[in-house]
Amino acid sequence: SKVPIDGATGVATNTFISVTFNEDLDPSTISTDTFRLFKSDVQVAGAVTYAAKTATFDPTADLDPGTRYTAQISSGIKEAIIPPTKILWTEPPTASL
Repeated sequence: SKVPIDGATGVATNTFISVTFNEDLDPSTISTDTFRLFKSDVQVAGAVTYAAKTATFDPTADLDPGTRYTAQISSGIKEAIIPPTKILWTEPPTASL
């Protein structure tokens, strides 16, 4: 899901832009290089955070009222690779009598 929704109007100028994914993501792949906000062709300065499957872009300054912005998520964002749990069984040593 996306906040604000695509094409939203009347968005507060001090808003955050967020997107929630279906899968856990690799946090090291979420940054201002992979989650960007543009005003025309100019990238907006800000910071990106990630928690609980949600990436959030926080613009450094308030957005300009009455202005169109475009958020972009790049293919550089990757799913988390969670290694499977391994259980190794060992046989107890046999005692010789």
